[in-house]
Parts: sequence; C-alpha cells; structure tokens
Amino acid sequence: MSDAKNRRYPRVPVDLQATLYILIPEETFQPMIHNVRVCDLSERGAMAEFETHETTVKTLLRATRYCRLSFQEEDGLPQKVIGKAVWVQPIGSGDTVKCRLGLFFEDAPETTVATLRAYVEKRLRELSRSE
Repeated sequence: MSDAKNRRYPRVPVDLQATLYILIPEETFQPMIHNVRVCDLSERGAMAEFETHETTVKTLLRATRYCRLSFQEEDGLPQKVIGKAVWVQPIGSGDTVKCRLGLFFEDAPETTVATLRAYVEKRLRELSRSE
C-alpha cells in the first residue's frame, strides 16, 4: 500500500472473499474467473490477491483489463463493482504464482461509490476504536 498522504480516497485494510471476473476480449468473451481475497478497499479502488497461472499474469500486464468484483454476501457492500486493473504484481515464480491486482472503480455509479464510502468510513471508525 502506498502512503496515505498520496491517496485521494481513504483506503482501509479488509479481509473479504470475492469473485473476480476479468475480461480478455482478444482471447474470449467469457471472462476469467478467480476467487480472490480483497485486502484493502476504498470508495474508488481495491487490492485483490489470488493464485493464478503465470500466463494469466503476463496477459494482465499486456493491456488494461476490465473487471467485475463480486462480494460474497458482505453487509454494507455493493453486490458487484465494475472497474479496471491498473496495477499487477506477481509474487513468486513458476507455473502458478500469487498475484496482487489493483483495481480502479473509475466509472462506478454514484450509488455504488456512496455505498463503498459508507463501508470505508464505518471500517475506519472501527479501526480507530480498536487502537
């Protein structure tokens, strides 16, 4: 995570299970589907971690990829958010690698942004109480 001073929107640590759909139109119109762990979240972005094939990481690095993040029944979160992958970090080497993916919810509807903002603000309050 980069320094909080450099962020436009507050980002909070989370540990949420979600499903990530990644569209690779030059290969197929069926999205790649991955079970992911969302490790931080803001009203305009998220970081997800998942295991995948090294070839998938290379495909993600070649161009901007549009994604849908579907949260699994988490109170206070939208059911799905559309965004684009703007940052990819492979961890390790070999046929299967762990991957961190930064998502930007660029054109999310205002209702989705407001829902995410409320969730982040609630989480920030919870974190400040536990310190």
